[in-house]
Amino acid sequence: MRKCQTYTKFKENLLYEINKVKNQYSDYVFLCIGTSKITGDAFGPFVGEFLTNIIPNEEYIHVIGNIKNNVSYLNVENSIKQIYEQFENPCIIAIDSALSNTKNIGEIFVRNTPVKLGKCIGKKKYEIGNISITGVVGPNVDLPFYNFLILSRTSPKFVINLAKNVAKGIYEVNSHI
Repeated sequence: MRKCQTYTKFKENLLYEINKVKNQYSDYVFLCIGTSKITGDAFGPFVGEFLTNIIPNEEYIHVIGNIKNNVSYLNVENSIKQIYEQFENPCIIAIDSALSNTKNIGEIFVRNTPVKLGKCIGKKKYEIGNISITGVVGPNVDLPFYNFLILSRTSPKFVINLAKNVAKGIYEVNSHI
């Protein structure tokens, strides 16, 4: 796990993880997970929204999930199925919000492992992606109901700023993919 305490460190860690898998995949799919109905969970859709506006139309780079077209816990299985039907050998970079201990709030984590969707709210866990990018939007209190409340009460400005930093970092790393 790579904790990114600065914007520069986030870009370095993302580039490091992408370089480890470079040339192994035909396409890179940024799967931006979350729902715009819950502020703290909207991190992924905001990243997707910003990416669709700044990533140039590349044949091998794709963004799935944004504010209008959410990829959430409810439809993620169908989205994954569609990705594998549409792309022959995709590298899925899953982007999602996370809850963690208080000292990690505002941090971005880049891992060469799947994201664990539904973990903090007590749902069946889906593991998605070859690489994961998670933005910590609040504290995890290990109680699904309270975690849901935390996600519901997260500041929109905070989530948007975190999402902008991730999208900007992905854009700047894009030339190396």
